Amino acid sequence: MYQSGDLIVYGSTGVCRVEGTKQMQKVREPGTALYYILRPLFRNGVIYCPVDHPKVFIRPLISEEEARQLMAEAEFPERSVFCGQSPRELAEKERASLESHNCRTLLKLVCALRAKQKMQQAQHKRLGQTDERFLTRGEELLYGELSVALNITPEEVKQKLKAQIEAAEKEDYDA
Repeated sequence: MYQSGDLIVYGSTGVCRVEGTKQMQKVREPGTALYYILRPLFRNGVIYCPVDHPKVFIRPLISEEEARQLMAEAEFPERSVFCGQSPRELAEKERASLESHNCRTLLKLVCALRAKQKMQQAQHKRLGQTDERFLTRGEELLYGELSVALNITPEEVKQKLKAQIEAAEKEDYDA
């Protein structure tokens, strides 16, 4: 059970602080249950989540060490990531990456979509709406969690990852 003050990842909301628990009336059945009171760090509002059987994915925040290691793993993906799949198959893979709630998977998604965006821009094209939506959501979730774990802003996370990816891309190009 999470304690008041704990930082957690709550579904697609991202990082939340547990503000405590409260006995409340169940929504669709008789009786009461204990609920977490969650406050999102990067959104407004309060979330009430059942302690015993949450219907939304919930996990502890990654550690500072895990975040540092993850940041060091950022790289420019191979071009094959975008080849040989229909837009529907790619969208399904991107959706599964978001729903995994795994930072490593989110990092791969963000790196791949940033690379795809860069390739599109070189051809004077834009990233498709679906890819753009997945990129924005992936960045929000990834940068939010990494920023809290590393005690820096999401924008600083974005800049550090961008520099890391560009350095990896340059190494691949020079090799």
